[in-house]
Amino acid sequence: MERIFERVMSENNGYKRFTTFVNDFALAEPFGDNAIKDTYNRASRSWLSDYKYFTELIMSLNHLCWFWHANNEPGLRELYRVLYYHAVDMFDDKYGPAEGDTEEEAAKKREACAYMFKWTD
Repeated sequence: MERIFERVMSENNGYKRFTTFVNDFALAEPFGDNAIKDTYNRASRSWLSDYKYFTELIMSLNHLCWFWHANNEPGLRELYRVLYYHAVDMFDDKYGPAEGDTEEEAAKKREACAYMFKWTD
């Protein structure tokens, strides 16, 4: 699964994978939805503070959603879709502008958002 993700991301926009998120989810899949959710919960809690890693988590969820859509697996497609939108909301809550941000905080959030949009848009 990682090779497919790497190939698609590299060919489409030159992105170089640096996490094992796609493989982590692939390892969880045979154990069912709860294992996938557990993998997501651990990854999202661990990496929300690092916008580059969290961006790759979002990209991985999007990739898996489309992969399972193309392979006619509506259950997995729907699960990854829900997790994807949850992760995007988490990113927005963490890195979106907030009233009272200092200029330094606002600059860091703009950097995080620019990075995420560069690779996901």
